Amino acid sequence: MRHVPTLTLELLARYREIDELMGGSRASSEFRRWQASTAELLRKTLGFHPAVVEFQGLRFRAGPVHAASAEEVAAFPAAEHDRRMRQDLAEAKRLLRRALVQLHVDVDAAPEAKPPGSSAVRDALSRVGSPEALAGSAAAERLERSLAESHPAWAEVQPALAVLLGMGWPVARAALETVSARLTDLR
Repeated sequence: MRHVPTLTLELLARYREIDELMGGSRASSEFRRWQASTAELLRKTLGFHPAVVEFQGLRFRAGPVHAASAEEVAAFPAAEHDRRMRQDLAEAKRLLRRALVQLHVDVDAAPEAKPPGSSAVRDALSRVGSPEALAGSAAAERLERSLAESHPAWAEVQPALAVLLGMGWPVARAALETVSARLTDLR
């Protein structure tokens, strides 16, 4: 894929997450985070654009369209709320696809394979671009080495994680996601 701005790549990632969200619930925190981050990315990437306005018009509302009050919405079963969420997600996917095509992004292309030795934490660190990134790189290596064990020890993970948490939100988020993927194996 040719050089694509970071915000556009993040928008493409939100587009690709829609299929996973279709199997979830409207009440899930993942859905709410996706909704908020996608709206923000659309605004930052496209500014005032018809896709942004239409996305904001999707309220990802619960229940049937005619339900207006909180009491009416609460009267509908969770399955009805989730059905409505899936309809809105399908519409959001169409809007995001249209916006990404206008940004000259091939939404059907397979995601690029990460180079060997690459990780989400290292990718986030590469965008920090400061002398602190060197200390973060060493911490990322220690974290990866610790988490590569079949049962990682918290005593080995915690110091590296502590360094990475102080490196700003993108690095902290990547580090937390990496650790959370192995949380059940930690001892």
